[in-house]
Amino acid sequence: MLTNPFDSVAAMTARGEQADPLVMYLVVRSKWLSSAGRLLAACAQATVAADRAFRADPRFAADMVAWHEGSFRKVTLRAKEGEFARLLRDYPHAIGLDPVSGGPLVAVLPARRKSTADPFLRQLQALSLPLSELELEVVSPAAEPAALVVLNPELAMSSGKAAAQVAHAALMAADAPEHLGAGGDWAEVLAAWEAADCPIEIATATPTGWLAGLAELPCVAVTDSGLTEVTPGSRTVLLVRPGSLIQRRAATAILAR
Repeated sequence: MLTNPFDSVAAMTARGEQADPLVMYLVVRSKWLSSAGRLLAACAQATVAADRAFRADPRFAADMVAWHEGSFRKVTLRAKEGEFARLLRDYPHAIGLDPVSGGPLVAVLPARRKSTADPFLRQLQALSLPLSELELEVVSPAAEPAALVVLNPELAMSSGKAAAQVAHAALMAADAPEHLGAGGDWAEVLAAWEAADCPIEIATATPTGWLAGLAELPCVAVTDSGLTEVTPGSRTVLLVRPGSLIQRRAATAILAR
């Protein structure tokens, strides 16, 4: 497992104490919200795309760099059809596609100060639906290499929390050569993964398999600051380095122990 500098106690405490944090908003199209696997895949794709687009845009670059360095906070909202259409029309965004239908499922906005969220964003509801109420559909990635994503089996998270955590893991992985010191062929593999729009496959783990995955698999793992739903320092998601179907099945066997 790669070590993440954001995991230190000091870094997590500093993030939690920010009076007006920079926030990245993930907005989910409510009408299409039925499958956990499809939701999480779209959030991973959209978050990496948003980061790349908005860090390269002079209008948003400074806030995006500051968000990377001191916040990394994400909030998942839900929007009705009219609200989602307005969001796409009026707000800079990156889209995450439903991997089955190919239609837009998630829109990710550039990071902004929490205090600057306008009335339209503030009136959108948080995505608080329990993840257990969504179908746990296993979606076969359309492209290779794909990353295997696993939620901590001992944590109960809402769909919005899980979406933000998977988005976090995807961005950590995409930035691993730069920020986490990933050596070897990580850079080459992750470049191919990002070029394929960051496809992921959702897997499950037993409690024993989760610990084995953290110890044995090439992965990044999200450690949460504990601002919502989970206790500070909880490991919420691990993302196994993108690989072929054969490599993912070998990882799945470890996670099933």
